[in-house]
Amino acid sequence: MIVLKSSREQAKDTGMALAFLCLLLWVFTEQSVFPKLAAVLLLFDMIMPSLFKPFAVLWFGLAHVLGSVVSRLLLSLIFFVIVTPVGILRKIMGYDSLKLTAFKKQQCSVLTDRNQTYSARHIETPY
Repeated sequence: MIVLKSSREQAKDTGMALAFLCLLLWVFTEQSVFPKLAAVLLLFDMIMPSLFKPFAVLWFGLAHVLGSVVSRLLLSLIFFVIVTPVGILRKIMGYDSLKLTAFKKQQCSVLTDRNQTYSARHIETPY
């Protein structure tokens, strides 16, 4: 869900980002208009940050959409490139960490019975 509102802080952040963008353009193009434009943008950002609200809505809306899409793509890529091949490889090699085959064959529990006395050392280093 994209929010079509922006707060005063988001408008101020957007104004500063636009000024920073002008300074970056000045560094790469060496045109003298960009530092002047950055100074004007910062002045308006300090005096009337509400001027940047439309840009803030666009900026943060775009960031929200990109964040949603990229996170899903990245997590899907990690799952299908790393997790799935490891699972298939473990299946081929015969590993059964959950003891599912033993659970299906027997009527009794496959859980490990741990009859031991716990001490303070177990609480200090639980893993």
